[in-house]
Amino acid sequence: MQAVYIVNEEPFYMTMASYSLKTLREYNPTLPVLIYFIEDKCRDSRGITDKDFLARRVQLINKKEFLQLCEKFNVEVKVYSDLDLKEEKGYFSAQRIVFAECPFERVILIDADTFIYDDITCLFDIYKDCDFAATTNTFGDHYYTKWKNQSVRSFNSGVVLFNNHLLCKYGELVYDYCLSLKKKVHPLGEWIYQVSQQASGREELAFTLFALDYDLKYVYFDPKHVDKEFFRPPTKIFHTLSHNWLSHFLKSQQVSKNLPVVRQARKVFLPKKLLSKPPVKN
Repeated sequence: MQAVYIVNEEPFYMTMASYSLKTLREYNPTLPVLIYFIEDKCRDSRGITDKDFLARRVQLINKKEFLQLCEKFNVEVKVYSDLDLKEEKGYFSAQRIVFAECPFERVILIDADTFIYDDITCLFDIYKDCDFAATTNTFGDHYYTKWKNQSVRSFNSGVVLFNNHLLCKYGELVYDYCLSLKKKVHPLGEWIYQVSQQASGREELAFTLFALDYDLKYVYFDPKHVDKEFFRPPTKIFHTLSHNWLSHFLKSQQVSKNLPVVRQARKVFLPKKLLSKPPVKN
């Protein structure tokens, strides 16, 4: 059992990951965690339109503070400098090539823009009989196509539980899949440009094609285990998606301070001790 994150030097991503780690450790103090940390000087980050607005609403952290937090929470960090993305330079999701070095058979991959609300170690037992478990992508909810006589509904690759060393296998293939879609060499290259601006969702389509090409056995997460975009508690892992993260974070802060939550459509749950003490090292 292993949890894995991938984070780069963009302060917003590091800040999101820091809160994910804090909430993870609240309920999973002994779960091994590995972070693949990419030193890219923010070169490959997705565009963040209003960093000043973010900085006024949440205290963004720097690399030194993030690495100190990882040490505090007994999180292993593997650092990559000058990662060569070749023709995918500037595309953050292509950094997932580092997963080719993942040695673990059973892994839960967790995006930075997540909040953990329960013990998640039970998921490894619940989903032990498949190759992986995931949720659908948001554009996958609305757009379908065909591949190898199968209906393609793209997965969201942000929170995925992998068995059978498959995260490593995907890391070996993700670059070629992404590039073939970007260049429209793959038959679905044209389609991804139609449903995803500038084909930014090609990595998640790449993951979907990987599953279909290798005839992998998959299941969708029960929303009580992993849910995305809209918070419908109870759930163990809530994947906000980056554009919703700040809103959920601010609502959580209001709840923790017993302040009224403005325009809150759903009850928001916050871990009992968001800034919990670090687990004791063995």
